[in-house]
Amino acid sequence: DYCAEGSAGYRARRDAFLAAIRPLGYPVEPPRATIYVWLPIPRRYASAIEFTRHLLDQAGVVVAPGSGFGEAGEGYVRVALCDTEDRLRESGARMAKAGLTY
Repeated sequence: DYCAEGSAGYRARRDAFLAAIRPLGYPVEPPRATIYVWLPIPRRYASAIEFTRHLLDQAGVVVAPGSGFGEAGEGYVRVALCDTEDRLRESGARMAKAGLTY
């Protein structure tokens, strides 16, 4: 029961975040078994670090640059699904307000 409840909680948080960013055009398939969402960075950014800084400065959203996880992570940012559904929805809303479309 504990594992099923934990999985359901992460699924709900994942779905809340993805629903919030769907209008922004990010091409993300819902991950099946993880506590993270990997977002591709928009092409107008030169690096994951640059997009990470922009997210923080413009939207107040903190993510991890994918490049911090190895060469294959460049071009992505990692969003941890460790906060509430409401906060994850708020993150997406802040991204939209800041015009951070894909």
